[in-house]
Amino acid sequence: MRDPRSKFMNIGIKRCEGDKEHIGLGLFLATKWPSKHGPEGMVRVQQGETWVSRDNAKYDWFTPEAVGELVAREIRKAMGLPVPVPAPPDIAPNTPVCAWTYDGMMRTSTLGRPLMRYGQLKVKVVGVSYMLPIECIELLSAEE
Repeated sequence: MRDPRSKFMNIGIKRCEGDKEHIGLGLFLATKWPSKHGPEGMVRVQQGETWVSRDNAKYDWFTPEAVGELVAREIRKAMGLPVPVPAPPDIAPNTPVCAWTYDGMMRTSTLGRPLMRYGQLKVKVVGVSYMLPIECIELLSAEE
């Protein structure tokens, strides 16, 4: 069933040289899901009729950079190159952060270092029962 929300942008990827395969990504503003507290500046991605999720969660928000990574992965696959595994950022436990969760934005701190989970970097923060995608946190200075 098609989502009634309007797309923000379409991205199409098609190889030349007679290849019939076409990959279409539909981008929807995350703020179109107010009941799920879709964060400002992030999008939800649909490929065909399927929502893209890096860890099988129902709602997965992507930064513009994360969408670029999806496109880069498709290019690497088409070229027959391996997809590199990103190194986790060096974020220490007890680092103050601003976190975007399903319940909204909150000021908190990290409980541990980021880990690769289901092909996505995630981090555990105080006050949230699940690990958050690294794109859903913003580091705060100690003074903030």
